[in-house]
Amino acid sequence: MQSYAPKTSATGQRGAAALVAILVICAIALTIAISLSLGSLGGMTTAQGEWESAESLAGVDGCVDEALQRLTWDSGYTGGTLTLGPATCQIGVQGTGSTRTVQATSTVATFIRKIRVDLTLNGSRATLTGWQEKTD
Repeated sequence: MQSYAPKTSATGQRGAAALVAILVICAIALTIAISLSLGSLGGMTTAQGEWESAESLAGVDGCVDEALQRLTWDSGYTGGTLTLGPATCQIGVQGTGSTRTVQATSTVATFIRKIRVDLTLNGSRATLTGWQEKTD
């Protein structure tokens, strides 16, 4: 009886080496693609947070403007809650006579911005004497 052993050829070995090389290149390309994708998601999350922070600042600024307008119409205005776009604001007005302090807090998602404004009322005019964004 004759036994036959499979013959290996140089062409078969080259083909196997090429297949392994292609698999390694594909794995590297997939790793790069996943890394870029995750980086893009992180960038989108950062951009969303920056937008929400800016919206919160715009909201608190708008609430202070609204409080100043209401004080010129009614010197007894003491504040309240407003919604301006995506921002929800709490306004508080302290003081008597012509000197007032307006404190406004705006929230958009998890971003909170606060402003304190000192002003003097003279009839239907409000004159700002101080403006400060609070960081507490």
